[in-house]
Amino acid sequence: MKMKKISLSLLACVMLAIALAVTGCSGNNSLQAMVDQMQDQIPQLEEQFGDTMKIEIMAEENTLIYRYTFKEDVGDADAVAEGLEAGMAAESATFETIAQQLRTAGVKDASVKIQYFNADGSSLYETEFK
Repeated sequence: MKMKKISLSLLACVMLAIALAVTGCSGNNSLQAMVDQMQDQIPQLEEQFGDTMKIEIMAEENTLIYRYTFKEDVGDADAVAEGLEAGMAAESATFETIAQQLRTAGVKDASVKIQYFNADGSSLYETEFK
């Protein structure tokens, strides 16, 4: 069950990242405008992944943030964090490319931050790509 949660959450993360890359990185869109374009896709993705996590996409200054909060306790938080870290390492090129696309679209010093939280709000894993 734990590995399934990790796999689903990583897949959701990558799918959202790809959707953003396809959706909005053209012209002089602001980061917030790009994020706003993504909001209507979130409920569909949450449902697609078995409604196991709350997904949020937000912009803070020049940082695009993907925040995932599991709706149920993940159990061994350390093991889940290790799995998330390994999965993110394998997908780092995807997020670095998105940060580059944001810079190309005019977002100065853009970065992409990924955050995972347990159901109780405690942080499981966080990383940032530039």
